[in-house]
Amino acid sequence: MKNLKSIDEHRKLIQKIKDGGRVITYGMRDETYVHYAESFLPREAVMANFDGDENKWGKRLDMGAMTLPPDQLAPTADMADGIIVMCAGISQIGEFMDGLGVDYYYGRIMQEKIHPDICKNMIQPEADKVEANKANIDFARSLLADDLSLKVYDSLLSARLSVDSLERFNLIRNAYTNDQYFPANVPGFFPAKDEVFVDGGAFDGDTIKRFIELTGGEYKHIHAFEPDLKNFAKLEEFAASHKNITCYRKGLYSVETTLEFMTTGSSASYFQNSEHAHIPSDGNYSTMRIDVCSLDKTRQDKTINGR
Repeated sequence: MKNLKSIDEHRKLIQKIKDGGRVITYGMRDETYVHYAESFLPREAVMANFDGDENKWGKRLDMGAMTLPPDQLAPTADMADGIIVMCAGISQIGEFMDGLGVDYYYGRIMQEKIHPDICKNMIQPEADKVEANKANIDFARSLLADDLSLKVYDSLLSARLSVDSLERFNLIRNAYTNDQYFPANVPGFFPAKDEVFVDGGAFDGDTIKRFIELTGGEYKHIHAFEPDLKNFAKLEEFAASHKNITCYRKGLYSVETTLEFMTTGSSASYFQNSEHAHIPSDGNYSTMRIDVCSLDKTRQDKTINGR
């Protein structure tokens, strides 16, 4: 990513902000500001916040900045001293920023060593887990055969154990691939023509779009499962312009039942597991009961079998 800045350049931007500069943030949430960014982002310094989640558009963070859609970022960028990306998914967001031709900064690197205790508290539980499960971790690694899989596994494990923000970021970036689901250099993952494809958690059809591109549109059938109401509407709209796609407003599970589901209208929707409950603090969510089904049962009943 050509616009990744050095630690020194990040610190120069921090100083500029402290001296009265103004910035744009991408992916800022109230909890991000309160727990992390307030140490270097005065409230008056943030002109606007941008986010790909439409549920956040038109809403103000507690710090006062309005959240706007990404397509409004480019004209606003000319008025700012910098753009700070405050969320995960930096590789995908980096591609978007590069496409706009704007310089951006990765916010989680901008620590100035002001939160060593927080960093230590984040990493230590991970180190304890690795030590306690070393045999299982080593066994899992032994099951990987190709160099790319080993590289991804080692990079992500090292990233979880690093206390250096820039090193951790570079390790994660080292493991990233644009073709997340269809890497051409991993045998068996590249789709063949005349294939039946099942997408569990189809979102708005983004992965299906890539599948269609790779098969040149020569596929047998696509089955797309998506329980989030807003996502499903986008999925149906996408599917209407392509052949042989069946959409199911259901989640995939081991049995047929109903489950509690956290809906966000974005790729971040998920099953609500009471054991590991996490409620977003920004209020851009709702819970509902959704139908889930097993893939095997769906095949037996009708549609997938024979297509």
